[in-house]
Amino acid sequence: MASRNSNVGKLFDFSGNGYGVVTHEARVDYNTWSPVIHILKFTDDKHKDLTKLRFGYCDNTGRLLARPLFLSESELTELGKEVAKDPEMKKMLKGFCDQIR
Repeated sequence: MASRNSNVGKLFDFSGNGYGVVTHEARVDYNTWSPVIHILKFTDDKHKDLTKLRFGYCDNTGRLLARPLFLSESELTELGKEVAKDPEMKKMLKGFCDQIR
């Protein structure tokens, strides 16, 4: 697995649907791609203080790709271990995880 630069601190803009900053990232780096979960903190006036999760993946340069995320059970487990290291992400996913237990 190769190490990639973090997206934490990078700005996002959803073209009229809000903008803000990536505040947290859980990621597993493989040779050519990295599945990621981001916490997005919106800062525009319309969505101020809204926080959302973004699931996706990055290419081998760390650039987020606008394509569906497909994970095997083992890849999902590895990503889950990274989420467990981040209290904010863990908190946001708790309700989801409680529903599937």
